[in-house]
Amino acid sequence: MISLEDASLTKKGIVKLSSATDSDSE
Repeated sequence: MISLEDASLTKKGIVKLSSATDSDSE
């Protein structure tokens, strides 16, 4: 898994590209 710090930045990028996929994580 990614670090919390990396996850925050990565999440923003992923959510933008795949909001539907990351929507579950949120």
